[in-house]
Amino acid sequence: MLPKLKSICSVALLVLLVASVFVVVELPALSGVAKAQQFSTTSLKYSGDPSFAGLAATGNKFATLVEQSTEFKSLANGTKFYVDPSASYGLSTGPVAQDDYVTVTLFSSNRDAYITADVSNVTGAITGMSFTNLTSTWYRATSCNSSCNWSGYAAQDCESEFLGICTEHYNVAEANGNVQAASSLTAPKTKDECCAIFEWTGVGNSSSGAGLLQGGYAWAGFQLSNLSDSNTHTGYAFFVENFGAGQNAIFIKPPAGFDGVKGQTITLTTEAYAICSVSPIKEDWEEIWQLGSSVYHQQIEGCIQSVSWGYYILESPISSACTGGFGGDICQLPDFGTVSFTGNICYNSSSPSYCIDINSNSNPGLAGWYITHETQDTTTGGIPANGNQWSETWNAPGT
Repeated sequence: MLPKLKSICSVALLVLLVASVFVVVELPALSGVAKAQQFSTTSLKYSGDPSFAGLAATGNKFATLVEQSTEFKSLANGTKFYVDPSASYGLSTGPVAQDDYVTVTLFSSNRDAYITADVSNVTGAITGMSFTNLTSTWYRATSCNSSCNWSGYAAQDCESEFLGICTEHYNVAEANGNVQAASSLTAPKTKDECCAIFEWTGVGNSSSGAGLLQGGYAWAGFQLSNLSDSNTHTGYAFFVENFGAGQNAIFIKPPAGFDGVKGQTITLTTEAYAICSVSPIKEDWEEIWQLGSSVYHQQIEGCIQSVSWGYYILESPISSACTGGFGGDICQLPDFGTVSFTGNICYNSSSPSYCIDINSNSNPGLAGWYITHETQDTTTGGIPANGNQWSETWNAPGT
């Protein structure tokens, strides 16, 4: 593994391990509570595509409704929770208006716990609420050496090159691709394992992962608890994370239109959607999941500049919870079959004409990562020149 990749492996894997130590309490529908607050549902409705101003205004009203509910007060148990204007809100839209709702996430002061509520954008009723609490036992990796747990590609939108090296590039405003979730997970027959697995798109401002923002979907492995806010029968969840700011991942239960994510190919987009500073220019970001007419948008806490890399990754964490892992704490992926990826980079997210395949013109700003472990877990398919499609296949290592 090249030295410049070691830091990104030792950094980007740290907080993904929290999935194994979350506790979630799912509550029944709370529509009666919401109606008792006597809010004007007309004024609370949200319409149109999300924007920093539009979604924040609606989310702030819904956050007040949530905080005043009996269920929230019971879950908070006297602890103060707060709204982060650039991380607390998500928007789900479906084939019919009745599917539309805003997700409100309120954080404890040190962000080691959060409460999430879904509020109907049609009726203003709270339709579900959950509490997620981190423990103090999750493990932070200190090194990666040759056993990095990445598989996939990152790329720049290269403007000019010299001797095969990207010397100038466009700033990336969006990284997107069609990413397939595994249709099933099977425990390896010869090795214990306990991996949680993540598939995501993301952006950053260096090849080492500095300023990394990411979002996608994840599933719990064997010997691990289900991910927070996941459908209990699948262990799948959406997630976003501002790793550049050292924030823990936020897990989101997939909307009904995504049917638990399992086996489906979803378009993932990590996109700048608001200017949060103009000197120097910095932008706020969001993650978008799209499957047909079902779309979910989630803000990602972060205001970063000079974004020049897009990432398209299958990843597994390092965890001290592994009982039969390689090297003591590097676990083996479950058998997940073959999944497919595509990748595109855009330097102006408002127009598709500004988007290119990540290997356009044999992009010299293309970098690959491969999960290597004791023996390689996966095969990463190659990307042809002027292409953007590849696959990840489990390799049955250790057999």
